[in-house]
Amino acid sequence: MNSVEKKIEAIGKKVSVTYGLIAFVILMLPCTFVLLLGSLAGGLVSSVFGLSLLLSAIVFVLIIAGPFIFSLRFFGKKLALDLYKEKSVIYASAKFSFGVNIVIWSLMMLVVMFIYDEEGLFIASIYSAVLLILLLGTVTTFTIGLFISLKVKKEVVLLRDNIIKEL
Repeated sequence: MNSVEKKIEAIGKKVSVTYGLIAFVILMLPCTFVLLLGSLAGGLVSSVFGLSLLLSAIVFVLIIAGPFIFSLRFFGKKLALDLYKEKSVIYASAKFSFGVNIVIWSLMMLVVMFIYDEEGLFIASIYSAVLLILLLGTVTTFTIGLFISLKVKKEVVLLRDNIIKEL
C-alpha cells in the first residue's frame, strides 16, 4: 500500500468515526433519557422495571461501542478507497452502511443468543437481525451513510487535487 492510499484510508477512518459516533450519541441520548424518565416517573414496580431497562441500554452501549468503532474505522477505510476510485457515492454509502449494520446487528444477535437460551428466542433473534440489517442498512445508506460518504468524498477530492497540483 502506498502513502496516498494510507492518507485516503486515514481520511475515511477519521470522518466515519467522527460523524458515526456523533450520530450514535444523538440517537442513544433520547432513548436513554426516555428510559431514565420512565424509571423515575412510576411507582416502585415501574421504577425497578425502568431502571432495569436503563441498565440494559447502558450494557448495550458498552457491548456495542468497541465493535461499532472498529466497524466505522474498517468500513470508513473501504469507503474512502471506493470514492477515490470514483465509485458511485450511493454504492459506496450502501457498502459502508450495510457493512456497519451487519457487524452491529450480528453482534447483538449473538449477545441475545448467549444471554437467552431459548429456541424460540434464538430463531426470533436471527429474523430480527436480518430484518434490522436490511431495514437500517437501507435507511442509513440514504441518511447518515450518505452524509459520511459525501464528507469523505470532499476530503478525498481535496487530497487528489493537491496531489495533482504537486505534479
